[in-house]
Amino acid sequence: MTWSFYLFKLPDSSERDPMIKKITVITPSYMQGQYIADCLKSVQSQGFGSIEHVVIDALSTDGSREIISNAELREGYELIKVFES
Repeated sequence: MTWSFYLFKLPDSSERDPMIKKITVITPSYMQGQYIADCLKSVQSQGFGSIEHVVIDALSTDGSREIISNAELREGYELIKVFES
């Protein structure tokens, strides 16, 4: 299996298109308990005001689901959890 990762920097607030009200970040997760909390914090720390973060977890048994379910959320950040069973 090959994974591709794309890194990007969100524009500063002065450079943003005023028509863009929200961005969506989608994160697949499987057995990522040691990394998922840092991932959630990283997405929340982006300077963009309103972020919808969809996390899809597929049968993890390493505590990932609990970490995702108990994540603290900042204002303007919506976490959508999808747990495959």
